[in-house]
Amino acid sequence: MIAVAVTRPDASAQQPGPAYSRETITAQVEAADELRSALQRALDVAEKRVTLSPRVYRFEGNLDFSDLDGVTIDGQGAEFVFTRGMVRLQSCRNVTVKNLFLDVEPLPFVQGTVVALDSQAKTVDMRLDPGYPAEAACSRKDGLRCVFFDPKGERELEIIDTTTPPPVEVSPGVVRIHSRRIFDVEERPLAAGDRVVLSVKTGVGGISLTDCANVTLEDITIYAAGRFAITENGLAEGGNTYRRCRVVRRPGSGRLMAGASDGFHSITQKRGPHLVECEIAHCFDDLVNIHGFFSLAVERADNGAWLIAVPGGRDFAVGSLLRFYRAPDAEPLGEARVVVCELRDTPTREEIEQRAGEHFKQVCGRTLRSLPHAQACEVTLDREIDLAPFDFVSCADFAGAGAVIEDCHFHDGHVRGVLTKSSDSVIRGCRFERLARSGVVIKPEIYWLEGPFPSNVRIEQNTFVDCGFGAVSKVEKSWEFAPLQVISSFSSRLFPPLFSKPVNMRRIQCVDNRIERAPGPGIFIMNAEDVVISRNTIIDPGAKLAEAPATLDLTRNLPPDAVLTDAERDVMAQPAFGVLLAGVRNVIGNDNRVEGGRALLGVGWNTAEVAPGLLPPGTAKPAPDKARLPAPHNGTPGPEHGAAAVPDPALVGGGVVEGGAPVAISKDSLEPAELIRDPAATEAYSRARRTCTGVPSLAISRGGRMWAAWYSGTTPGEIIERCPHAYVVVATSGDSGETWQEVLAIDLDGAGPGKAYDPLPWVDPTGTLWIAWHDSRDQGAWTVTTTEPDSADPTWSEPRRITKGVMMNKPTVLSTGEWLFPVVQRITGKVTHLRAVISRDRGATFIDKGALEVSYEFKPIEPMVVERRDGSFWMLVRTSYGIGESVSRDGGVTWSPLTPSAIKHCTSRFFITRLQSGHLLLVKHGPIDVRTEGPTQRRELTAYISKDDGATWSGGLMLDERAPVSYPDGQQTPDGVIHIIWDYHRGRAQEILTTHFTEADVLAGSAAAAEKVTSNRRLVSKGGTP
Repeated sequence: MIAVAVTRPDASAQQPGPAYSRETITAQVEAADELRSALQRALDVAEKRVTLSPRVYRFEGNLDFSDLDGVTIDGQGAEFVFTRGMVRLQSCRNVTVKNLFLDVEPLPFVQGTVVALDSQAKTVDMRLDPGYPAEAACSRKDGLRCVFFDPKGERELEIIDTTTPPPVEVSPGVVRIHSRRIFDVEERPLAAGDRVVLSVKTGVGGISLTDCANVTLEDITIYAAGRFAITENGLAEGGNTYRRCRVVRRPGSGRLMAGASDGFHSITQKRGPHLVECEIAHCFDDLVNIHGFFSLAVERADNGAWLIAVPGGRDFAVGSLLRFYRAPDAEPLGEARVVVCELRDTPTREEIEQRAGEHFKQVCGRTLRSLPHAQACEVTLDREIDLAPFDFVSCADFAGAGAVIEDCHFHDGHVRGVLTKSSDSVIRGCRFERLARSGVVIKPEIYWLEGPFPSNVRIEQNTFVDCGFGAVSKVEKSWEFAPLQVISSFSSRLFPPLFSKPVNMRRIQCVDNRIERAPGPGIFIMNAEDVVISRNTIIDPGAKLAEAPATLDLTRNLPPDAVLTDAERDVMAQPAFGVLLAGVRNVIGNDNRVEGGRALLGVGWNTAEVAPGLLPPGTAKPAPDKARLPAPHNGTPGPEHGAAAVPDPALVGGGVVEGGAPVAISKDSLEPAELIRDPAATEAYSRARRTCTGVPSLAISRGGRMWAAWYSGTTPGEIIERCPHAYVVVATSGDSGETWQEVLAIDLDGAGPGKAYDPLPWVDPTGTLWIAWHDSRDQGAWTVTTTEPDSADPTWSEPRRITKGVMMNKPTVLSTGEWLFPVVQRITGKVTHLRAVISRDRGATFIDKGALEVSYEFKPIEPMVVERRDGSFWMLVRTSYGIGESVSRDGGVTWSPLTPSAIKHCTSRFFITRLQSGHLLLVKHGPIDVRTEGPTQRRELTAYISKDDGATWSGGLMLDERAPVSYPDGQQTPDGVIHIIWDYHRGRAQEILTTHFTEADVLAGSAAAAEKVTSNRRLVSKGGTP
């Protein structure tokens, strides 16, 4: 316990904060100095937990924590008051800071009450509240942002984006501000008695994380900050967690605001932040902003390389994938990898900024942001790109990918709620209310050069109330008017903005949201493709447009060359819809609902491929002759981040026809499979009726109960792969595999043509048992789960569709905690995608991280993925030539081209997994360097061990020398025992078998060990018998 005796008086409601005596303030400063020294002493002796006394500490400079690892700092309710500086964490790893209150003095704003208005001079006089000195505002050199409230200070007025020159003190305690915009608002003009607050950015207060990773801020409350209240920056690993952090007005203080800028700001992090149960409100700028940067191609060097400048520091290196876009509309030019990357002294930062300013003033009508950290980098690419000076360059390496924002409350914001450019991200279960602009906006920004173009963003189960209240008026030029909005700001005119045609964002999913009182459309999507909009409820959209329809005429934002039908022009002119689409391709969805008399969907300019399930009757737009299905190339992801893939129809009740546009799947085909308990007690699913049995997999619960799944057919004379009717069988054993009971059959349609096959049982890290299978009707992977895997008769969930494709091999639990499901999906007759499907939330949602495209001529199926010790992912794939392999070094986003593995094998499934020892286990047919051939190629099922991540293999334990044996799968239990399952002669013997052994047995590879394996062999099931 670090204790410093300092008293804390009660706060006065008449003052902006607690009123302390001079003696108390001196004691607080001394307490902060003593605390700083005590913290340093504790950390110098490697204390891993430091606890503070709950006092008030007044800091006159930064409180720095540097190079800490594994340390917890518990404030126990202490309050830090900063007159200069802030809390700074630098180069920290695995650090937790919790239970603190932060405030600043003086405050970064002044506030008061309107006492006089002059509509001719465009001035407003405001009497400052006690404790807010006029000098703080009048001495500023730059303009000040203004925010206006009702007389009670509870609701912000619809006068946004207003600034004033530094005010003038016209009488003691009364200052005069000047702004024409204040008097242009007609709906609710400013009046005497209204409240006004002026931003005074001081740069003091808050918390910053620089070059940190896996830091947790927990139960931190910030009452005021003269900068970003919480920021993470530096080209850092990131992955930081913010749990129950709050940026709010100090209770009892009468303050109108809390943050002078953004509430939370994430810049150039490799892994995005995780915000959970946070509350952020009353900030002068965005409540949350997550982004990386776009670079600028400055000029071509004499050697053919390009000089590239980045606003926030170089965010790419040799091997990085860069994407290029033509300025100013961001028309994609292609992508290339960095081969050589070297910093250059010329042109200087000042020269780059000057030249960029001149260029964009000419093409966009004004300059872009300043470039404070820009430095020229000479970059050689692995292919030629048709670049021009000041085209845009994007790299997704440091752009906050994987951000998760859940169960948060964002309210009373002067600008936007969450502004993000983070790929592979989720915004879930949050409440957004009383925000002047959009609640959630996905928007790469040309002016700020903030990017990249994101993909794989899921916005679900959120509530939006009164979002965008200030963004629809005759004077407002913002286009962030929808509570949930996706749009690109790249165009040839910035203010007021023009829409543009390029589609650079993909796989945006808006699901299960509730939107109330949107001023215009509830959801507005633009510049995106592969969009899912499902199960959203939108109440009273177009509230502002009912009173003044012309206030949101979007035809004013169309480029001069825009071509529209009359119907599209009507939609853009009066966009009072639940959902508005413009500049969008490949949109699917269903079960959206609008209340209040407005139409559900408006399809405007430059939109194609809208699935019928989303459209109201009679408004379907025809798909183009050739649907534009996204496809990665040789392991390259789609725009910006993550491989391209069709939006997951499992979320929407829609589907995608191979090679065609999205279509609606009939209701009958979406009926989930039937779960038949105790199938042995029925005639239809009895073992005796089975004509073929095989393709087993195995899972074992934490309590040791074994679960096996396979599929069987009932058509005489057909092999299992071609059997026209098949169903999945699930069996369990409570005595380590000695005896088995078939407890479940999974059938799609009885005697119908549907097949349930390629099952996968898996026990996830939470202990939940999953049973997955493939549905032949919609080509989807479906699952049921149970939280009772140690019961012989558990309760099963309802069937749930996970994704399109076959998901029959074990998921990999990554070192990040993510679950990676390898999925194979045949896209066309010539192309197959091997997809890395990721869940970051224990299976609640799934996203495509990346995909490898392979020619179907190689018959690539049944991929398995191992995370290697160097962090790379190693994918092994069954192919027509044996085993193919591919490697990802960026977390599954991109994959190297598929090449033949050194492991020789026949065309059949193998099994690979990592053991508790850290070694790899491989079960295959025959010797490690031999491809078994001929009609008996599926023989000699043998286990091997690798101690060097698959470079070499040892041992060789024979599991079953007969033919045909196939499809091994297994699991190691905590006692070190390895259990393997496989099938034998699917059409004649119809046997499902298991055995068990140890790693030592595999390494020994002896006859004695093989004999033990044989003696441990047990029969799980035998089809065709009673």
